[in-house]
Amino acid sequence: MHPTLAVVLVGEDAASRIYVKRKLQASSDAGIASREYRLDQGVSEGALLQLIDELNVDHSVHGILVQLPLPEHIDAKFVLDRIDPRKDVDGFHPVNVGRLSIGHDALVPCTPLGCMRLLDTVIDDYRGLKAVVIGKSNIVGKPVAILLRQAGRDPLLERECTVTVTHILTRDFPQIVRTADIVAVAAGSPGLVRDDWVKPGAVVIDVGINRVTGEGGKSRMVGDVVTAEMDHARAVTPVPGGVGPMTVACLLANTSLPRSRCAMSIEREQAGCRLIDVRVSDLRLAARIGADVHEMDRRQTLHIAATLSLVSVPADRLAARIRAPADRLDQVRAMLQQLKAGSCLGYSCDRDAASWPLPRINRLDRAEWQCIVQCCDMHHLGRR
Repeated sequence: MHPTLAVVLVGEDAASRIYVKRKLQASSDAGIASREYRLDQGVSEGALLQLIDELNVDHSVHGILVQLPLPEHIDAKFVLDRIDPRKDVDGFHPVNVGRLSIGHDALVPCTPLGCMRLLDTVIDDYRGLKAVVIGKSNIVGKPVAILLRQAGRDPLLERECTVTVTHILTRDFPQIVRTADIVAVAAGSPGLVRDDWVKPGAVVIDVGINRVTGEGGKSRMVGDVVTAEMDHARAVTPVPGGVGPMTVACLLANTSLPRSRCAMSIEREQAGCRLIDVRVSDLRLAARIGADVHEMDRRQTLHIAATLSLVSVPADRLAARIRAPADRLDQVRAMLQQLKAGSCLGYSCDRDAASWPLPRINRLDRAEWQCIVQCCDMHHLGRR
């Protein structure tokens, strides 16, 4: 089966239509199937979320992209968070952002990933190099900084630069940039970086795309860097060209990647423990719901499953602390394992009990649950 990319466009924004057209054409050229979903400017947020939910469970769709910007009446953050992280080819979902920040397999935002691929063509060893990132947006600046300072077992992610992130309020701005071996500019300010900002031999990545009016009233596209003044740099990316085409290429790569290692890694963690919004304090809710899975609220159940899955205390030791038979805790653990497997397969705690392939177990009393909570608290705080 060929990978399939679903692109959602809301409204009639001219620039967005052009970007979507280019992405769809690039997908076709690369042998990736694509589907375009055009929604009216006035579409409700609920209708958009319903479409995303349908795409999330459509096994023939491997990547979902919602073209930004969205109309003002729609919360873009809420919409992007609704996308299944395994299909989040833009790499904006909190799960992917969090996994990237700690060096795990993740779908990396396309533009930052493109920047790294461009840098890889001229830099063999990043370790110890000084990098300055101009701009701190969630889309470019922050992920570029993470990728540049990333350390890990994956050689594609390991760079270990010394990174400084600058922004509009940074003091001694030019002097800081002048120290950098790598300069990544994503400020959205045309012509911001001039020749005396960049030291000889530095590598400059210009992410800026700005349309300015030139002589005769004609508009043209320029970056955040005055490229004509960068003869002393080792390399500099042009605008247009450079980062733009590489961003599209990385989008296509992300569309194929969800079918392989990254998706399996995310799915494995989701099956083992739902860490997306887990807080240990929420486990205290378990004290009043007991251990009958059919009476548990879905969110509460996932909190319990996630946190207990992190507790490495053997059942007999934990049983001794809460003065309960070890086989009861083994039974709880077995139930949670089935619960997590059921969650991965799409079962819902609020469905009819008959749809759940899970056993009923005797209710643990309040004191037992509270003691388990205490053990979990100690485990997370490193005091166990």
